Amino acid sequence: MKRFLLIIFLSMGVLTQTEAANKGYIVTKDGIHLMGAIGEIFYSEVVSTVIFINDFGTPYRLYPQLISGFVFKDEAGFTHYESKYRDGIWYFMRVVERGRILSLYKTHEEKTEFADGQLNSFRRTYKVN
Repeated sequence: MKRFLLIIFLSMGVLTQTEAANKGYIVTKDGIHLMGAIGEIFYSEVVSTVIFINDFGTPYRLYPQLISGFVFKDEAGFTHYESKYRDGIWYFMRVVERGRILSLYKTHEEKTEFADGQLNSFRRTYKVN
């Protein structure tokens, strides 16, 4: 009986974690789509990452140099991000408009900065213009 309850509680935790993320998929470098959920998108001046949760509920932190991009569905519809290399750093850039000649990309809406001083350290997240 204890094992049964443990399995129930563990599966509830996986469902809660997956429900907090948006359903979507990642696109590997060779074009394969892996279904799952997209969690936190992290953007700073030095690194960009995304949390991908597979169908088993296992979260992975992925970097833009490892995948081609990802897509997820939110209240506004489908949102597409692609991996782009700019000024020596890899970023996930949101596709605003895709054209045959010119495409428009935007960085993530929130940016995170870290500071580590002698007396204090902090993490600050703010909206990007």
